[in-house]
Amino acid sequence: MTTDGPHGGLPPDHDATILALEGAIDRADIAAFCERARRLIERSDADAVVCDLGRVAHPDAVTVEALARLQLEARRLGRRLVFRDARGELRELVAFVGLDRALPCDRSSKGRASAGARTAGRAVRCRGRS
Repeated sequence: MTTDGPHGGLPPDHDATILALEGAIDRADIAAFCERARRLIERSDADAVVCDLGRVAHPDAVTVEALARLQLEARRLGRRLVFRDARGELRELVAFVGLDRALPCDRSSKGRASAGARTAGRAVRCRGRS
């Protein structure tokens, strides 16, 4: 399942906090990443969080676990999480494990979410191992 719409599933005038994942995600980093994301979300008044997955390297089950935990954290805080720029390998893996409805990944939206969406707070990058 993919999110559709001109701004990664968000209306053009929608405020969003941008969270970018980079590199490969290590299981040992998930808790710290989720904590940083939680703090960012709590400081922001935007009701949506855009998670940019364009620089995720070597997606695996740990990557899917990190995304699922991030989605749960955002929901606990009453926010909506939109994934964008997921590469085919990651989208296929999410679908394979049956989480494509819980973790809807946009195929490609280079510039779409940031073009019309204003960002609240600041963008945070999570650098994994390369």
